[in-house]
Amino acid sequence: MKIIMTFAVAALFVGTLVAETPDNTEHNRKQYKGGTAKAEIIRPVHFKNFWNSLSQAEKSDLQKLRNEDQAQFRKKIHAKIEKYRQSQKKKNSKAKTLAKQYKNSSDSAQKERIATALREQVKEDFYTNLKNRKKQLAGLKKRLNKLSQSYVKREKNAKLIIDKQVKKLLKPRR
Repeated sequence: MKIIMTFAVAALFVGTLVAETPDNTEHNRKQYKGGTAKAEIIRPVHFKNFWNSLSQAEKSDLQKLRNEDQAQFRKKIHAKIEKYRQSQKKKNSKAKTLAKQYKNSSDSAQKERIATALREQVKEDFYTNLKNRKKQLAGLKKRLNKLSQSYVKREKNAKLIIDKQVKKLLKPRR
């Protein structure tokens, strides 16, 4: 149910997540066919990762705010997404910087320290991703279980469902 809810929330939010950047900046823009540039929209897979990074309280607050004040919601979600993007960039750049330092270093002791730091960074990222995948897997298992139950129920009631559909199709329209 959590995964379904995440996708439902993502579907509701993605449309409102157009980056608010001036037309003359190329920082957050993509080039599309015909030479027109549109503001970048957060991709659903990235939104899912962003959404999973939020606490349950933050998710509830955002959902409540979305229903109460759309403008305030947009400001808040844009700020949170930007903060998330910056933290992801920082993580990525830290690993790249460490790798570059390792390549440029000639001292074996320094290389060892850098390699250890890089290993810790990669390990942290790996386990974070693994934790997110475990959550996704649990949600998919729940969803599969519900679908399986639904299938069994529909299979048992096949005749009734078919009869109801035929009756509906044969009913004259007004």
